Amino acid sequence: LLRNSGNDWYGTDTGVATLMKDAVLHRIVRGLDISVMAYRPAVAYLNGEYWGIHNLRESYDKHYLATRYGLDPENVDILMHVEDSLDNEKVQIKRIDGDKGADEEYEALIAWIQTNALSVAANYRQVQQWIDVTNHIDYIVAETFFANTDWPINNCDFWRAHTNQVATCGRYGDTRWRWMLYDLDVAGERGAGFDMFAYLSDNDMTGGREPGFLINQLWANDDFRRAFVTRYADALNTVFRPERTEAVIREAAAAIEPEVETHFSRWGRAHTRADWQASVNSALVQFTATRHAASWSHLNAF
Repeated sequence: LLRNSGNDWYGTDTGVATLMKDAVLHRIVRGLDISVMAYRPAVAYLNGEYWGIHNLRESYDKHYLATRYGLDPENVDILMHVEDSLDNEKVQIKRIDGDKGADEEYEALIAWIQTNALSVAANYRQVQQWIDVTNHIDYIVAETFFANTDWPINNCDFWRAHTNQVATCGRYGDTRWRWMLYDLDVAGERGAGFDMFAYLSDNDMTGGREPGFLINQLWANDDFRRAFVTRYADALNTVFRPERTEAVIREAAAAIEPEVETHFSRWGRAHTRADWQASVNSALVQFTATRHAASWSHLNAF
């Protein structure tokens, strides 16, 4: 994909876009057990006309799964959450690619959980046969750390191998559902202190047709909760350490810094390099550092 950084392309009337938020947040968590989109910055020209800074990104499709995990591209299913047309606080499951019955099978999984509480150990063990719990923990950790409130009712993509391919590509071919990190353009828009655990456990999220239903059902299981807390603490002690997140952000910023004023000028903004640097510091460096401390507090309280 050649992407213009989405909501983070132009900036608000008074703000300045970083031009790399989604891309750099993916870079921060690329060591976790979730799918992320690789990134490199580019300058685009359209029929010779300067078109500014764009981001070369991977595309979440069957070829991504083939390249990343060695899967047969014609033997994978990709689904996503979309808003229910009758109620924008509920979700529908949309099939992006794969078998035409994949969405119905996932809906059946959710329906099964509605009548088989995951607080019961045997039910949790059954769900572990259908869902890669390790992947799902890392996915929730990333989304909650980045305080992405444009999720999970939106931007929630997940996939599986449609038939067992373990013999040719290992555990990623075991037919369990796994999740992809997608569209963090508005991550942190409610501030570094926003409590994602309270947000996800609100009544609007927890009913059987709500987007946070699966997450809350898993949190009800003691084994899952212990694994989740341990993994989150590990990530806060490693992946999300402020000195590390700042280093990743600074490296990405250095690659586009010489071009930012030309880019803004092309699109009618008079922002300076210093304006842009201040935005990177505020929206990314300071946010992730402050979020680190807030996340410990939220995790302990919840």
